[in-house]
Amino acid sequence: MQLFLGDFHLKELENKNLLALWFSMLAFDLHRKRIHRKIRQWLEGEGIPEEKQRQLASIVWKRLQIEQELILWNKIHLLFHYWHVFHKPFAIIMYLIMLIHVAIAVWLGYTWIF
Repeated sequence: MQLFLGDFHLKELENKNLLALWFSMLAFDLHRKRIHRKIRQWLEGEGIPEEKQRQLASIVWKRLQIEQELILWNKIHLLFHYWHVFHKPFAIIMYLIMLIHVAIAVWLGYTWIF
C-alpha cells in the first residue's frame, strides 16, 4: 500500500491529534487522482488484463479508504471517551440536584396543579 501513498503514511496518522489527522485526510483526498493513477500504473506494469485492473484498483482504493476511516473513527472514539469522562460527573450532580429539588418541593407541600 505504501507504494501508492508516497508521502502519506497511514501508521503515522494514528499518532496525530484530531485536527492534524483531519488535515492529513484532506490532503489525501486532494491527491486522490495521483494515488489512483499510481495504482493503475502499477497494475499495468504487472501485465494484468484491463478488466482485472479496474477490479483490483477498486479493491486497493477501497482498502486505503477503509484504513483511513478506521484511523479517524479510532480517534473520534477516543475523543468521545474523554468527553464522557469529563461530562459524566456533571450529569450525576445534575440528577442529585434534581432529586434534592423535588424532595424539598414535596417537603414544603407543593403539589401538581394538573
